[in-house]
Amino acid sequence: MPKRKTCKRNTDQARRAKRIQASRKKAKDAVLNKRYAYHEAGHAVLACILREPFEYVSIEREKGTHGRLARKLRPIREKRGLVERNGTFRLQVVGASAERQVEKRAIIMFAGIAAETALYKTFNDSSAGAQSDYDLAFQGAMELFRDEDVAADYVDYIQYRMIEIIMCAAVTTAVTAVARRLLKKKRLTAKEVRSIVKPLAEGDWNLKRVVKHEKFNRERVADKVAIICAMKDAQPKGRRKRSG
Repeated sequence: MPKRKTCKRNTDQARRAKRIQASRKKAKDAVLNKRYAYHEAGHAVLACILREPFEYVSIEREKGTHGRLARKLRPIREKRGLVERNGTFRLQVVGASAERQVEKRAIIMFAGIAAETALYKTFNDSSAGAQSDYDLAFQGAMELFRDEDVAADYVDYIQYRMIEIIMCAAVTTAVTAVARRLLKKKRLTAKEVRSIVKPLAEGDWNLKRVVKHEKFNRERVADKVAIICAMKDAQPKGRRKRSG
């Protein structure tokens, strides 16, 4: 009899431990899903505001990711010309049109981590999703400037601008609304996202001011680049070293 009681007690303890573990996992997944929802909502909202086409936004596991914005990338309307740099001439993309297109893509890329920053009040750019966003934005900047140092400064500048954009009340409200809908449906079409964003963002003059295109001038925005670099260096882990 004592052995049976001991076995029963051990079985009850094991079941209780499994329930506690399952409960903790569920709570952790709920927190992560909320982060993923705000991250993807940031991408989708800025794509709508900048009128960049996409098919849908999702927080379903797909191709090894926890969510994605299925975009329809337009080809960059390139104008290539010879540009003098350090005494040598290089063939690179020039013109305001090409720079604006690269700028739009970079802003949309950084909208995800900026939305997370607004929600969790932390500047955490060490996740795999954030790293992928950075790499894509840097790739676009390299196509534009053909210089690693200039491209790195440009990407840091876009991150600074993204913080200004995400702090606009209309953007924060729209991201929150899209994220909540994503948590319920897991996937939203571009039409569904626009129906949420348009009434909130249309006519916001402060938002129009911060998303307005400004030609990149490395010397003029050096202080803004330094702010983003300082924020990155303050992180205990996940720092990104600039090559070159």
